[in-house]
Amino acid sequence: MRDHRLMARRAMLLSVVIGAAVGVALSPACRIWEVRVVGPTQSVADEVASKIQLPLRANTVFLPLQAVSAAEHACYRVKSLAVRRNPWHGITVTVHEREPVVALASDDGYTLVDKDGICLIRTDTPGVLPVFRGLASERPTLGDRIPPEWLSTVRACLAGAAAVQAAEGAQFDFSNTQLSTLKTRDGVVGKLGDMRNLQRKIVLFGQLLHGLRADGESVAYIDVRVENKPTWRRSHSH
Repeated sequence: MRDHRLMARRAMLLSVVIGAAVGVALSPACRIWEVRVVGPTQSVADEVASKIQLPLRANTVFLPLQAVSAAEHACYRVKSLAVRRNPWHGITVTVHEREPVVALASDDGYTLVDKDGICLIRTDTPGVLPVFRGLASERPTLGDRIPPEWLSTVRACLAGAAAVQAAEGAQFDFSNTQLSTLKTRDGVVGKLGDMRNLQRKIVLFGQLLHGLRADGESVAYIDVRVENKPTWRRSHSH
């Protein structure tokens, strides 16, 4: 009987402690009065800030993760958001942005796309990103995901080019899907032919190019359309 009374007292004490903690958490002292949004791009941080709609009694003990998650899904350039408490009255939301990995060329410029195929930015200059021509005749809608067949082609080409250190500044042209090409940043053309086995053909092209250059050759193009019988031509500058 004594043990039962002791357990009852402990349970009552625990409930009082929990109740006091919840009371503090929901008190004005823990109310969120300031939300700070930081990220690598001010415009994206501002967009996230405009999308965060906090509940009336949001506090720094029970962070308003649902509201932050809603803002994350509303901003297509956001990869993820991280939330941390500031002392007493605020939270900081850190924006992790999606990063472009390729540029899709169309008649009126370029659309930068991330590794998941999300269209992020429109620009007139792709910088050193790999460029893909012949996939999109018109600029895709920002925030949309490119078609799976495009994404599959992009990933195969990037994997092949990365394997032979040829991705930076590369230009892929699929205007004619039977005569697709790769042009390196310094102007060497790889004739890839149709769109089958792209990754393998790009790796073969890169390996042959490295080998020829190691032998002191100046290369205009390498034709790997027939993989077991590749051909190449010297550049006129040789």
